[in-house]
Amino acid sequence: MSPTSRPVGTQSVLLTSFCHERAAAPFLESLASAGVRAWTEGGENEAPVGVCVAPSDVPAAAEVLRRHVEARVAELEAFDGTALGGVDADWSETPWHEVTSFSEEGEANVFAGVLASHDVPFRLSRRDMLPRAYGHGYAMDRIVRVAVPEPFLAWAVAWVEAGQQRSDLEELGIEPDADLESYYDAVEAGTVCPECGGKDIEPLPPAPAKAKDFLGFLLGLVKDIVLLAVAREIPDDGDKTHVCRDCGCEW
Repeated sequence: MSPTSRPVGTQSVLLTSFCHERAAAPFLESLASAGVRAWTEGGENEAPVGVCVAPSDVPAAAEVLRRHVEARVAELEAFDGTALGGVDADWSETPWHEVTSFSEEGEANVFAGVLASHDVPFRLSRRDMLPRAYGHGYAMDRIVRVAVPEPFLAWAVAWVEAGQQRSDLEELGIEPDADLESYYDAVEAGTVCPECGGKDIEPLPPAPAKAKDFLGFLLGLVKDIVLLAVAREIPDDGDKTHVCRDCGCEW
């Protein structure tokens, strides 16, 4: 296997990362087979591990990463959670684990749709952070955490990991296989529901314009203060353009 520390006098370029050293091992072996010398950073106590190479080895290493991502995505796409019980099973006695978190509600809903389309049960938990001030008002920072039952954890983490590695490829100027992003593109285009994965979608009519008078301003200000006091996010329905006829989700 490749060395676990950078050779003396060698510049280091972070190629990509894995959730832990065991997950990185096959990729390191692929790099070694291609004649690319690589080393790792981090990885202590099951922490994420970064895979680094010398600047001159980036093109060859990126090609190995591209092949790795394409093979991994094909494997992940073939997964069917029904074999493990799926969403209809009782998971109340099973440990649940957090997979990842998002700062944007829409991003969390897209990932939830991916899980649902593979029959993977999930839970979304929202945590409001301290408010941040801007202009003359306040807004809540909200973190959306996604958790799955233990039997599905490895697959869900691998999906997130593959998505990050695809982003790493794009930063290196390499265009990977588009399969991983096909679901996200379909959600954005309004052809797939991010909540249930359904395809019976119809457009939402434009939200009615709100009167901009002084009384409306005062009422809105009072509403913002009350919602801020109870740590709830103020929904914005004006940006929603699609509705799923199967589950009623709007996005």
